[in-house]
Amino acid sequence: MRRAAIRLVVCLSILSCVSSIQAQLPAGWTSIDVGGPAAAGSAQYQAATDSWTIKGDGTGIMGTSDQFRYVYKELTGNGELVARVASIDPPVTDYSMAGVMIRVVPNMAGSPFIFMGVSVNSDTRDHGVMLFYRTTVSGVALVESTGTMTAPYWVKVTRTGDTFAGSVSPDGKTWTEMGSDTAAGIPAKVYIGYAVTSNVGGKLVTAVFDKGPATASEPVPADKAI
Repeated sequence: MRRAAIRLVVCLSILSCVSSIQAQLPAGWTSIDVGGPAAAGSAQYQAATDSWTIKGDGTGIMGTSDQFRYVYKELTGNGELVARVASIDPPVTDYSMAGVMIRVVPNMAGSPFIFMGVSVNSDTRDHGVMLFYRTTVSGVALVESTGTMTAPYWVKVTRTGDTFAGSVSPDGKTWTEMGSDTAAGIPAKVYIGYAVTSNVGGKLVTAVFDKGPATASEPVPADKAI
């Protein structure tokens, strides 16, 4: 009887911790691991500083399937997500990344998506900011990359009708579109949020996003993005 009581207390304690972690996310937001990474990620929102701290593992956001941590909410119709990637730590690899994403099916590893992110880029090569997108289920993700910059840096993903775009900015005011694609047949309801991957299976990186969570809503002028 005593052992059963102890087990019950432990279970209730675990459930309480899980509920506490979930309660730290704003209403409407969900945090999951996509693609079964070896190490479990996590997410916390700090209302006092208006920032997110997200831990993510995974082999990356690329190829025909993805592994990463995704923190998202529903988006119906046009909208955008704007955020500053304040930091990515530790520098597990040059291609550890954090950014913003629109995804058709949040928990499907091969889902169509668009991702605009910042890499660790410790080798200071031409991949400081990276745009990935996949237009068909389990299709090969295409990539555009440029620059030797790294965090802190601003990123944005936008949906306007069937057109999806990714943009970057050094200050949240002056934006450069990295690329866009028109994909007919994408449902009105998709999922928009933050994505983090270490790009090395079994190792976590921690990314901090501030000025968030940005609202998934009608696009606003770039000079009002902050």
